[in-house]
Amino acid sequence: MPRVPHKSYPLDFPVYSLTFISPHLLILGGGGGSSSNSGVKNKLGIYSITQNELNLKLAYELDNTDDCPMSLNVPLTNKHYLLAGINSNSEVNENCRLFSIDQQSDQINQIHAKQTIFTNDVTCYQRVAHFSNASIPVLIVDGKSTEKSGSQLHAFSYPDMNPVLRDPLQINGDILNVTFNSDSSLLAVATPTNVLIFTFSVDNKEGKIHCNLNLSHTINHPALPKPSSPSPSFRHANFGRGAHTNRLYTITNSPPPHKKKAARPSFLTAWDVSTWSVVRSVTLADKPITACDLSEDGQLIAFASADLSLGIVSAKTLAPLVRILSAHSFPVTCLSFDPTATVLASGSPDNSVRLIQVPQDLAAGDSARAFVHALVIAILIALLAVLLQLYQTK
Repeated sequence: MPRVPHKSYPLDFPVYSLTFISPHLLILGGGGGSSSNSGVKNKLGIYSITQNELNLKLAYELDNTDDCPMSLNVPLTNKHYLLAGINSNSEVNENCRLFSIDQQSDQINQIHAKQTIFTNDVTCYQRVAHFSNASIPVLIVDGKSTEKSGSQLHAFSYPDMNPVLRDPLQINGDILNVTFNSDSSLLAVATPTNVLIFTFSVDNKEGKIHCNLNLSHTINHPALPKPSSPSPSFRHANFGRGAHTNRLYTITNSPPPHKKKAARPSFLTAWDVSTWSVVRSVTLADKPITACDLSEDGQLIAFASADLSLGIVSAKTLAPLVRILSAHSFPVTCLSFDPTATVLASGSPDNSVRLIQVPQDLAAGDSARAFVHALVIAILIALLAVLLQLYQTK
C-alpha cells in the first residue's frame, strides 16, 4: 500500500462530528458535553485548509443549555445548509437544528429547530442527519419517544422544516445511520440487527409536501467470510455512488469475544441492489469500526477502527489502499472525505483532527493493480498449460 502524507492538528475541544462544506472548508462540532464542568464550551467551528494547515475562521459557541453537536451533515449539491443534532437541557429539547451557511462571510445562523428526542434519557442523542437527493428536498433524522421502545424516523422539508410524514416511522432498535440511493427512490435504515430497505417518494400537492415510505426488503443476517456465534451487529450502511450505484455497502462488527485479548473483527460487504445478493465480503480490521464515509464520487470507502487506525479501501474491489496506524489516541468519532476526495478528515475526543492527503489516482491505481494481478494469473495459467502439453508429448 502507498504511503500518504497526513498530519494531526491539536484543538482545544473534543471532536464528535465533522463535515466538509467545500474542498477547503471544514466544519467541526464538539465540546465538553452537557455537564460542562470541564469549562470546555460546546461549539461549531469553520476551519480553512490551506497548504496543509488548519486555521479557524469562525467559532460558533452554543448556549449554556446546549450539549455538543453529535451529528453534522450538508446536502451533496447545495452546501449552504447544515443539519446538526444538538441536545438541549432546556424544557423543550429542540435537538434537530438547521443552520444556514454563508461561505462568503463565513457565517453560521440557526434558522430552525425541531424536537425528535422526547425521552429524558441523557444517553439518547440524534445520530442521523441526512439529506435526500430528490428534486423536492427532504431531510431525515432519528428520534426517541417517551411512550415506545426503539427509535423513530422523522422526515422534514427544508429549509422550512415542516414534517412530511403523517406520523414518525417506528423502528425496532437504535437507528445507526440512513442512506439514500442515487435518485432517492430507496432509503436504507441501519440498526444493529438489520438493514431496512424502503421505497421512497415525495409528493407536492397544492404546496403541501408529503413523503411515502414502504418497506420492500430486509437484510437480517450479514454475510461474512468468517461466521461467528453469536451474530455480529450492523454498524453502517451506504448506497454506492457514481459507477457503483447498483451496490449497497454494509459494515458489521463482531460481538465481544470470550477472551479479553482475542480479535473482534469487522467486515465490509457489498450487496447487489437488484437481487440483494452478496457481491463480496472482506475483513476490514481486527477491532470494531467506529466511523465510516464514502467519497462523493463513489470510488473510495474510508473507515476508522477501535484499534485507533484509519483505512481506505476501493469501493469497486474492496481491496485495501491506505492504512494509517495510531491515527489518534482515542477512537475516532467522525470521518469525512472532502468533495473532491483528495482530503480525508478524522476527529476524535483526543482533542485533535487528522488530515490525510489522498492521491488523486488512488482508485485508478487499484484498477491497475487488479489488471496486473489478472494478467499475472493468466500468464501463469498459460505457462502451466504449455508445461502440461510438453509433459504429455514426452
